[in-house]
Amino acid sequence: KINWDDAPLTACYYNGLKDRVKDEIAGQSPPTKLSEMVALAVGIDNRQHKREL
Repeated sequence: KINWDDAPLTACYYNGLKDRVKDEIAGQSPPTKLSEMVALAVGIDNRQHKREL
């Protein structure tokens, strides 16, 4: 079991995101909790996907 706190997990998650999602997150204050980062990234990705349809 890895005992990482939210900061390194959030950074790892952020690094794996699509560049378009990162661009939108960069325009605001990024979340420090992993659960908040996941929710934000999923919301952004869903909105971008809907616009492409």
